[in-house]
Amino acid sequence: MNKKKLVLRIGLCVGALALVMIVGYSGSAFSDSNSKYLDKEYSVKESIQSSFDLDNQGLKPIYLRDLFDDSIATESDEVRSKLISCYEILRQENEIAQGDFKPIFYLDGKEKVFIGVLHPNDSITLTEFDISKDKPEKTDKKVKEAAK
Repeated sequence: MNKKKLVLRIGLCVGALALVMIVGYSGSAFSDSNSKYLDKEYSVKESIQSSFDLDNQGLKPIYLRDLFDDSIATESDEVRSKLISCYEILRQENEIAQGDFKPIFYLDGKEKVFIGVLHPNDSITLTEFDISKDKPEKTDKKVKEAAK
């Protein structure tokens, strides 16, 4: 009887492990593992660009993950540090609040950055910063309804 219980327990453990592996494999098989960003990030980026006509201005979009993840960062540590400082300024001034979607940064050379934030009420705030000096400085702020 003990052998039967042991075989039964081992069988259940192997079955459970196989189920976990199948579920994990099917989840990764249907996800886009090459994409660093969420579909929502792309749609918010597009909405910000069309709302403020940023499409043809030669701005480089930078996602929040690009600032904090060294493995995908393309900007220098100095630029990333300035962009993070701009982000912190907006957080301290409560211009980025709980419920807002992750901000998207639009880098204009090494002198200006625009930060777009989608709010839960479907408005978008675009804040401009001068990052040419050691300490970033807010220079402009615009609010519009999100383009659909």
